[in-house]
Amino acid sequence: RGFRIEPGEIESALRRSPLVRDAVVVVRAVQPPGAPAGERAEEASAAPARLVAYVVPAEPSGAGLPVGELRLHLAGLLPPHMVPSVFVPLDRLPLTANGKTDRRALPAPGPAQAADGPRTAPRTDTERRIARIWADVLGIEEVGADDNFFALGGDSILSMQVVSRLRRDGLHVATRDLFTHQTVAELATVVRAAPRRPGEGPVTGEVPLTPIQEWFLTTPRAAHHHFNQSALLELNGTPDLEALRAALAALTAHHDALRMRFTRDEHGWRQFNPPPADDPCVLVRHDVTGLSAADADAAMAKAADELHAGFDLARGPQLRAALFTGDPDRPAFLLLVAHHLVVDAVSWRILRDDLETAYRQALQGGPVTLGERGTSFREWSRRLAAHVAEGGLDHELPHWEQAVGADPAPPAPAPAPGSGPAATVSVELDEEDTTALLRAAPTAYRTRVNNVLLAALALALARWTGDDRVRLDLEGHGREDLLDGVDLSRTVGWFT
Repeated sequence: RGFRIEPGEIESALRRSPLVRDAVVVVRAVQPPGAPAGERAEEASAAPARLVAYVVPAEPSGAGLPVGELRLHLAGLLPPHMVPSVFVPLDRLPLTANGKTDRRALPAPGPAQAADGPRTAPRTDTERRIARIWADVLGIEEVGADDNFFALGGDSILSMQVVSRLRRDGLHVATRDLFTHQTVAELATVVRAAPRRPGEGPVTGEVPLTPIQEWFLTTPRAAHHHFNQSALLELNGTPDLEALRAALAALTAHHDALRMRFTRDEHGWRQFNPPPADDPCVLVRHDVTGLSAADADAAMAKAADELHAGFDLARGPQLRAALFTGDPDRPAFLLLVAHHLVVDAVSWRILRDDLETAYRQALQGGPVTLGERGTSFREWSRRLAAHVAEGGLDHELPHWEQAVGADPAPPAPAPAPGSGPAATVSVELDEEDTTALLRAAPTAYRTRVNNVLLAALALALARWTGDDRVRLDLEGHGREDLLDGVDLSRTVGWFT
């Protein structure tokens, strides 16, 4: 969630509890409840990453692990982002032959428990629908009406996924509502039905380039068409090729950015959104039956390279997929590749959710419906351009003029011919300095650890260069709450 995590410090804090004999903390992907491996057509890394505490209780108890008491204990010693989301009880920690904790032998955590002890069950249909979506997104088995989204491990990125799921379920909230109404019961009071707007459908027409798109396209590059993001999904069972084609077609019809075309003329680069059309080039199938594991992997790598290199910005499509099937003992894989001009990290969460929904609907033989549309990428681009033209960001101009006036850090000098390899210098902080960095400094300056580290980096660069201002390039998700009436929670595109 953008914070530096020190598992050793969390383990030390857990061991201070009289309820704990031993503990180890790791970061692991936690699958949603009821989803066996592969069922969600996602690779393990696609599942939400959570802090997981494996705890050996001080005394055996049939009542289960006292998660609530452990959370309270840690809350008094650690910042909120270092309190684990998932607690797993163990009789003993697995050890290697050398007597050290064998982290690879730790069992996969089951569905997370929101808390131990009594919980107020959701009381209304709206609360139940919200709780179900929270549980699925957070990987929690059960969510109560008074459970806090952020205390359960939610963050700003997951909040957008929740809002996206709610909208698809016919419940309308803004992302900021989740920050001001953090429990299920509170959020239910501001949820409103979002009736489908008359005539709502795919967007077509000219689309102004956003600043990030303009920057990318006007920067000289060897190959503008080869700047992609991808996801490799491990599938469960034998995939249905026609259902998969239908699901991918539904994605490109619903998410307008995936159909974008980019052309260049004497006036510069232009972006156009064509209407949906069946495109057999979106999905190709590769059969690796009979190949050894090494040869199958090599064939997949070769096909992936060709897929990445084969984009045509003017003709599309900007989303392409390859299905790899083989022998019964080898799982099927689906490779999704999209040009970065039309997707970002948040977009992939939306696309994975919608691909799963569309595929299941297509398997059942019915129509594929992906719920209501949010603000289209074209509308966002137009409104952003109008906001800038009207002077909506003029007050920020002096700051950015100063920022771009600072010189970036000079590049490292090229090694002299015949010189030896470059060296890596590692510096470790002791426990006292680590505690100061993780706890004392953020509290004293009322900021986050990453801001403290950035300040330290800037100070070091300033001392090295002799300049009192140093420019650093940082990237954010770009979906700030900037314009009224805009909902980007389910909008695919490049917003960073």
